[in-house]
Amino acid sequence: MGIVSSAGTGTESLHKSLINGTSHTRTIDHFNTDHLSCSVGAPVLNFDAREYLNAQELKRLDRSAQFFVAAASMAIQESRYHEHSFNPNRIGVFEGSSLGGLESALEEHEILLQKGPRAINPFLINKAMNGIGGSMVALQNGIHGQVVDFSNGSVSSACAIINAFHLLQLQEIDLAIAGGSEAPINANMYSIFSRAGILTNQNEHPDTACRPFDATRNGLVLAEGGAAIVMERLDSAMERGAKIYAEVLSTSITNDSYNLVAPAADAEQQSLAIKLVLQKAKMKPEQIDYISAHGTSTHLNDKTETLAIRKALGETADKIYVSAIKSMLGHSLGACSALETASALISMENNFIPPVINLHAPDPECNLNYVANTSIQKEVNLVLIKNSSFGGKNTAILLRKFDGR
Repeated sequence: MGIVSSAGTGTESLHKSLINGTSHTRTIDHFNTDHLSCSVGAPVLNFDAREYLNAQELKRLDRSAQFFVAAASMAIQESRYHEHSFNPNRIGVFEGSSLGGLESALEEHEILLQKGPRAINPFLINKAMNGIGGSMVALQNGIHGQVVDFSNGSVSSACAIINAFHLLQLQEIDLAIAGGSEAPINANMYSIFSRAGILTNQNEHPDTACRPFDATRNGLVLAEGGAAIVMERLDSAMERGAKIYAEVLSTSITNDSYNLVAPAADAEQQSLAIKLVLQKAKMKPEQIDYISAHGTSTHLNDKTETLAIRKALGETADKIYVSAIKSMLGHSLGACSALETASALISMENNFIPPVINLHAPDPECNLNYVANTSIQKEVNLVLIKNSSFGGKNTAILLRKFDGR
C-alpha cells in the first residue's frame, strides 16, 4: 500500500499518528480565511511530487492527482509485481476522487476572465480531468487494462476498491491498483463548503475541531490525502510470495434514495450495507474486532451512523469497538475510504485499534463502544469499514487479516 495523508507520506507516519492519537487538524495559513466561517483544515505538509513525477508530468496533474500517483507508486514498489510476469492487459487502475481537478479549473477560469483565453494553461484539459491520476499511473507502469475513475462523493475510493474486488472475483483482471485522492484545501473549496454550512467553526481550537460522536461537534474538517492498495487474487499473491496484509471478504453498496445531502433518518440503507457484507462473508457480528466508522463530526451523520450500526448489529453493537480516524486526519472526501482501508491494514498488522480523539462530551444519541481518545492494544482480525456520502450512497468493506495459510 501507499499513503499520503495529513500525518505525512508513507505508512510509518500514519501508523505513529493512529497509535498515538495525534491530531493533524490545524489553522489554515496559506490563503485568507477572514471571510469564511472555517479556518481549520488538515493539509498534507512537506509533500514533494518531484519524487514521483518528472517536470513534464507535473504540469499536467492537479495536486489531487499527484497524491494518487505518489500513493500508487509506493504501493506498486512494495508489491513487487513488476518482478513477475503479469499480463499488462489484465492489470487495472481504479481511482476515486470527489472533486478531482476542480480547483485547477476554477483557478484557470479566473485567469480567463482577467487575461483572456490565450493566458490559460494549455495543460488544463488534463489538470481539470477526473481520473488523470490513474491514467498517469498506467502510463508510468505500462498498464493496458481498465483505468477507471469514480467520482461518487465521500465513497469514491470505496467504489474504486469495490469495483477492483468484483473484477478480480470475475477474473476479468489479475491485478489492480485501487484507491483515491483529494486536495480540497484552497480558497475556492472552502468558500463552497462554508456556504453549504457543513464545516466546523471551532476555529479557536484547531487541533480539537474534528469531534466525531461528541456532543459539541458542529461540522467537518476538510483534509488532503490519498491512498492506494495493490489487490490480486489470494492464490496469485501466495504463489509469488507477496506481502499480504488482508483479504477482502465482501463488499456492499446501497443508496438511501432520500435526500441529496442529508442521510435518511431511519438509517435503513446504511444498516443494510453492514448486514450485506456480513451475510456475504458468512460472518457474525460478534466476530468483528472493530468498525472503522465514517465519523464526519457532523450532527446528522454521526447520529444516523450510530443508529445504522445498532440496527445492523443489535445488542452486539454495545460490545464492538468503533473507531473514527477523521478525528485525527480530517475528512479527505473521496479519498477517505482508501485512507481508512489503509489504516485498517496498519491496525491489523500491528494489533491495535485507532481512537476517536476529541471525544470528551458523549452525545446520548451516539452511544456505541467508541475507542475514546486513546488507542487500544488488541489482536485485530476482522474490520468493517463503513462510509457514506451526499446523495445517500453507502458502502461497506469487510477485511480479514491474512492468516498465512
